[in-house]
Amino acid sequence: MTAVPFASPCLTNALSRYLRPPSFSDENSTHTAFLLHVILWSWVLVVTVFVLISYGFTAYVDGSSTLYERALTAWLVWVVPSALFLVLLHHGKLRLAILGHLFVSWTATSAMALTAGGTMAPGLFIYAVIILESGLLLWSSIGWGMAALCTLSLFLLAVAERQQLLPEMTVTHGPLSRAGTIAIMLWLMVALQTLATRTIRRSLQQARQELTERRAAEAALAVSELQYRTLFEQAPIGVAILDAAGRVQRINPGTEAMLGYSEAELSNQSVLSLIPQPDLAQYPSAGTERLCSVEAISGEKRLRRRDGSLIHVRTGVKALPDGQWQVAFTDISDLKAAEVVLRQSGEALERRVEERTRALSAANDELLLAAIVYRTCGEAILVTNNDNQIISVNPAFTEITGYSLEAVIGRNPKLLSSGAQDAAFYQAMWLAIETSNGWQGEICNRRKDGQNYFEWLTIRKVLDDNGEQHGYVAVFSDITRQKITHELDRHHNQVLEMLTKDAPLPAILERIVLFVQRQVCHVQCAVRVLDGEGKRLLHGAAPGLPDFFNEAMHGLPIGLESGSSGTAICTGEMVKVDNIASHPYWVKFREVAQRAGFVASWSAPLKSIACQKLGTLDIYWRAPPAPNEDELRIIQSAIQLAGLAIERKQSEDEVRSCWEAALQANVAKSEFLSNMSHELRTPLNSVLGFSQLLLSDEEHPLSEEQKSYVQIVLDGGQHLLNLINDILDLSKIESSQIDTHPDNVLLDDILPQCFALVHSLAEKNAVRLIAPEYPLSLLVYADATRLRQVLVNLLSNAIKYNQPGGSVSLSFNPGSEERLQICITDTGIGIPINKQAELFKPFQRLGFENSAIEGSGIGLALTKRLVELMHGRIGFESRAGIGSTFWIELPWIKEQLTERISPPSGEISLPAFIRPVAAPQKVLYIEDNHFNLFYIQELLQSVEGVHLLTATDAEQGLKLAETERPDLILLDINLPGMDGYEALRHLKSSPATAPIPVLALTVNATPEDMGKGLEAGFIDYLTKPVDMERVITALATHLHWTVAS
Repeated sequence: MTAVPFASPCLTNALSRYLRPPSFSDENSTHTAFLLHVILWSWVLVVTVFVLISYGFTAYVDGSSTLYERALTAWLVWVVPSALFLVLLHHGKLRLAILGHLFVSWTATSAMALTAGGTMAPGLFIYAVIILESGLLLWSSIGWGMAALCTLSLFLLAVAERQQLLPEMTVTHGPLSRAGTIAIMLWLMVALQTLATRTIRRSLQQARQELTERRAAEAALAVSELQYRTLFEQAPIGVAILDAAGRVQRINPGTEAMLGYSEAELSNQSVLSLIPQPDLAQYPSAGTERLCSVEAISGEKRLRRRDGSLIHVRTGVKALPDGQWQVAFTDISDLKAAEVVLRQSGEALERRVEERTRALSAANDELLLAAIVYRTCGEAILVTNNDNQIISVNPAFTEITGYSLEAVIGRNPKLLSSGAQDAAFYQAMWLAIETSNGWQGEICNRRKDGQNYFEWLTIRKVLDDNGEQHGYVAVFSDITRQKITHELDRHHNQVLEMLTKDAPLPAILERIVLFVQRQVCHVQCAVRVLDGEGKRLLHGAAPGLPDFFNEAMHGLPIGLESGSSGTAICTGEMVKVDNIASHPYWVKFREVAQRAGFVASWSAPLKSIACQKLGTLDIYWRAPPAPNEDELRIIQSAIQLAGLAIERKQSEDEVRSCWEAALQANVAKSEFLSNMSHELRTPLNSVLGFSQLLLSDEEHPLSEEQKSYVQIVLDGGQHLLNLINDILDLSKIESSQIDTHPDNVLLDDILPQCFALVHSLAEKNAVRLIAPEYPLSLLVYADATRLRQVLVNLLSNAIKYNQPGGSVSLSFNPGSEERLQICITDTGIGIPINKQAELFKPFQRLGFENSAIEGSGIGLALTKRLVELMHGRIGFESRAGIGSTFWIELPWIKEQLTERISPPSGEISLPAFIRPVAAPQKVLYIEDNHFNLFYIQELLQSVEGVHLLTATDAEQGLKLAETERPDLILLDINLPGMDGYEALRHLKSSPATAPIPVLALTVNATPEDMGKGLEAGFIDYLTKPVDMERVITALATHLHWTVAS
């Protein structure tokens, strides 16, 4: 009895443990374990009940122990293993418990069938149960397997029975047919079991899912109810529950605090009792459904508190499932008060907001514009932080440098450095940036592909409005093309300057070659010049090329296989050899080219403007040629400049040769004119001099007839002298050796002299002269002597080419406000139209060469040159058979003269002089020509107080000068032996004769001769033929005579 209390709880605990089905981590295992748990307990209970029934039947009915023994055996076979499998199941051995139970069941059933003597019904029943269990506990495939095993067992039993291996059974059919029938029944049971298993499993899964969902809904409902209760009770807003009639059913603590009413005071009260009287009009008078509708209650309302004060609330209404209404409201009294304050300051705030909005819009537009400019700007932009790390670049940066933003982000801008600038350059640049907030200048950098480029760079600090620095910004543009263009222009100007300054051709070509070598990478250049025969190329300029290479290329023959140079000059086209080692043009010179390190060569022919071949420009590459567009421009420019230089120098050589030949011809012409002048003036001096003496001899006067003869001789000699002077004047003008001395000239003084000089010619040709009426009071700006010469030439031509009885007139025509036109009109033979173009050419007489009219054909040519020297113009109008009008235009001084100068009468007389001393004055004349000596002797005989000493050579003259000490010496230049210049040096070197004035009297009448004489020390220079008046005036001047009053 004492053990029962102790044992009873242990047994109860054990039973309670094994009566509950075990649970597993996954749902399928738990479900299977539940079925196995039921099956095992079912077997235990069934077999136990069977045992108890068998025991009672045996004890009270049969009295035989056979049935009981068999039942007890079945109990041992089924219950004990089932208890063992329950223990395994509750210890988590689900699979082992299932397989063990099925195996034991099959084994026990088979053993029972083997030992059964009378019937197989129990075995068949148990086989069916095993199949059903396998389907429930495992899956249908196992069920089919157990069915197959049980079928096999049946056939084995049938075979054993047929062979009488088993005890005899009471059956109505044979063993095999019985086994087949049973097998068919078993297979039908398996099929029905499979279908039932699937249906049961689906039903169980659906029930399990519904149970899970219901449990989840219940849990959610509980949580929701808890949350709602918590929210309702603890919410800071007011919540009220109204019934369908709008009466208060419940309120939360928030409502009590907000209105001051307790829940009991508002219970079953209409919600309208809380509405102020003025606000009731906006609510419906009837219909609770309308009263509690969303439209009626929602929105901003006023409620009356318990103390009578009003509050502003914002309400919201919600219909509940049970027909009630939930009203939630929030106190917005403070918000309404704030709205009043806001409304009062609203306009100002709106203005500020509007202004701020406009400012933000403008700033946004500015930022947008800046972004567009940043993206589309043609100049590259680079931005760095304070550590000089790149943080942004624009697309132009990538286009210029080849670097993308991803490739440069976080890197230093030094990655663009080409090494062309030294450290001092960058130090000065950063010093300017830090001290003056910016630097601008030109810099050479390197692209990603390794090519250098020039940029115009501006760097500045990035500062905010407070002056705080946030980095640096660099803006630059690619000026490589402009730089190269500038360098090319500068190079062109240098070459042209060298050409202008007549620099040697090798120096010019060397400058061209060096420029190409500096601007183009991996090249050496040379210029070769075609020889005079056009068969070989000679060395022109090749700075930097090895001497052995230049020697091999010097004298290169023209033709194919003569390298690139010989081929280019042969074909006249540019030759490009990209591989010297394999090209046939370089077969003969391949070794020397490879020794010099050249892998490729280009040669371009140099041509003149007329496409004449001059030479070649040769470019030798030390690397495979890959020039860019700018380098090709440089090479093309070098080709043009080299051709220009060679052509210019060759042209200059030709011009120089022609110039030298022209100079020699001009010298020969000058020498001829000088000699001709000397040879003609010597006899003319005697002819004119003695003719003047005969006409001026008052002691032995000539008869009128004799005077006319002598006058003819004098006129002929004067004409010949004028011809000589015209030729010399024309020669002076052509060589720019004649000078003019323009001044204000009164035509009243010039014209009478001109008419007087041509008067005898007009009478001789029976031509009437029509002079203008004096006084003219006309002033022109001209050289008086040259103007007189021009007018006399024009009047003489008008007379000579006139007809007997014709006339020549002179008139004036104001050509403009600044010029006066002087016209000379004749009634002569005129000039044919086809001859007028040659009128002003020297030595052109227009078909009158064989006529009786005298002339040399140089008068009009000389006249034209003289007019142009005086800044005037000359022209004519002529009609054959009617006459001509020649005119000249000169600068006109348009003034009214206050005094009139009377024109000269045309008669020229020698002035009378008074000598300052009474003693005779000695004049020494050194002359080798006896006619000239005699003429001067006769001339000075009529001059009182002059004693003439003569000598025929320089030596004799020097002795007379030393001994006689004359007051004046007349010295000829062309003396035999010692000439006049040597005699003058002796005179000036002797103290005794140095003070004596010496005058040259010679036939050397060219301007060069006169200038040379005055520089040598002659105080005056007189030319032959001698003019009496000029000689007497010179003597009076240098002997200090005065003009008699």
